[in-house]
Amino acid sequence: VSNNGDIAFTLADTQRPADIATIKRGKAERLTSLNSDALGDKQLAKVEEIWLKSSYDQLPIQGWIAYPPGFDKSKKYPLVLEIHG
Repeated sequence: VSNNGDIAFTLADTQRPADIATIKRGKAERLTSLNSDALGDKQLAKVEEIWLKSSYDQLPIQGWIAYPPGFDKSKKYPLVLEIHG
C-alpha cells in the first residue's frame, strides 16, 4: 500500500493465472498479461464452484468442478478427484 492508498496485488481467476494489478482510487486495473503468449490460443476448462456438506459433521465443504473444453453433457468423462489442504 502506498502513501496515497494505492494497492498493488496479484489478480487471477479460473481463466488466467496471476498478473500484477493495482487499485487506484477504488478502481482495479490489470497491468500485465504474463501468460497471453502461452494461453492466447487455448480454450481452458469452465470452472464451477460447488458446496457440499461433510457426512461426518455436516460442515460445508467448498469444491470446484472443472469441465473439459468442449464439454458435452450427453457424453461420459472420467472424474479426477484432487484432495488438498
